[in-house]
Amino acid sequence: MLYYFAMHKKIMDKKKTSWGEVGDWYQRLLQGEGTYQKEVILPNLLRLLEIQKGETILDLASGPGFFSQEFLKKGAKVIGADIAKELIEIAKSNVQEDQRGRILYFVSPADDLKFLKDESVDKAVIVLAIQNMENVQGVFNECGRVLKENGKL
Repeated sequence: MLYYFAMHKKIMDKKKTSWGEVGDWYQRLLQGEGTYQKEVILPNLLRLLEIQKGETILDLASGPGFFSQEFLKKGAKVIGADIAKELIEIAKSNVQEDQRGRILYFVSPADDLKFLKDESVDKAVIVLAIQNMENVQGVFNECGRVLKENGKL
């Protein structure tokens, strides 16, 4: 019995939680009509963020960049980060020539944003992803570090 629990724990410790393996499917889902992300989350997220032209928004667990692209349309400079390199590759492939420099993507865990300077971000979002992150306290610590004074998460 003890062996069973030890093996089960070993298997569970190695369980993959990355969305990278389903990146193409997720991209197609987000581009579809009538999705929860597009019809419910996006309008409310934009309302809550009250994006001002020129603000810098950090999109943690950005996936293929669906929300990042929408923030860019509102005039923000956007930084997307996701641990799944496959999703970041999709996001980068969606960046248009005229968007370069205003939207950047990084492969990075949300609890280690060493590519960002202290107090360099106006607002940060984590949409439908915090439940997939192991070091939640580390994520919040990094958000606190990179957010400007009076920044919003």
